[in-house]
Amino acid sequence: MWKKNTIFDYSKKSLIAEHFQEGKLTKRKILPRPEGAVVTSEILSLILRGYNFESKELCDFYVFSSDAKLTKLQALKINIETVRVPAGEFECYKIEITLDLGLANYLSRHLFPKTYLWFTVKKPHFWVKYKGMESGINSPHVVMEIADYKRMN
Repeated sequence: MWKKNTIFDYSKKSLIAEHFQEGKLTKRKILPRPEGAVVTSEILSLILRGYNFESKELCDFYVFSSDAKLTKLQALKINIETVRVPAGEFECYKIEITLDLGLANYLSRHLFPKTYLWFTVKKPHFWVKYKGMESGINSPHVVMEIADYKRMN
């Protein structure tokens, strides 16, 4: 059995990716933690629920993977749409996620597949839909949608 860990060591300002095989550490890579927000892809949709959906400014952040890859991304609210998914129909903010390549951003927006997330306009802005790459540049393009939703009172 294998396992992967991502560790945020705030005291040493570092990011650590570990791989285990049969309970033994087989690979460990340490990267310096960049300035700004850093998240893992597994919690990206949770973190973006706190995005300032009224802002017209880009939101810059990094995604740190269990393979020790650090990717700089930008999020921007594109518009508000009505989205139909198996759980129902929702008014949603549509967020576009793009690679931040600095001076080459114009190219990245036109060369790489688009990634979108939809969050409800109604608070607490839960995630409704994802459309984009499964896990990276060469991964399959996928669509994920919320299948069921029960409001907790």
